[in-house]
Amino acid sequence: MHGDVHASIPVVLSSWQNLFVYLVILLLPIVAVVLMWTRFANIGLPLLLASMAGGLLFDIYHHYIFVSPDNIAHLPPASDDLHSQFVWTAHALTLIQVIGVGLAAYFWRGRQNRMR
Repeated sequence: MHGDVHASIPVVLSSWQNLFVYLVILLLPIVAVVLMWTRFANIGLPLLLASMAGGLLFDIYHHYIFVSPDNIAHLPPASDDLHSQFVWTAHALTLIQVIGVGLAAYFWRGRQNRMR
């Protein structure tokens, strides 16, 4: 949903930002979860934690700190509805990633403690 709003306003990402979004935010969490259901579970949890943390830092920096068209306070001209959608989907992404980081860290720590 957030990507659709990006395209509608438009807020264009650079090539490296698009690569980061597709690899770290979209693909790696899926790969990590799949790995967690295989004999490679010991790789899946840290990969999930790293990808969620990387996505969280990327989103916080670009949506809230760095002044650019991707910052929720500096969006290009568009309708109030599009601005609202951009802001709430940015907040939702941040919340999902905070939860993902927390859960991955919790389960990885629990797994580390059980292995000792």
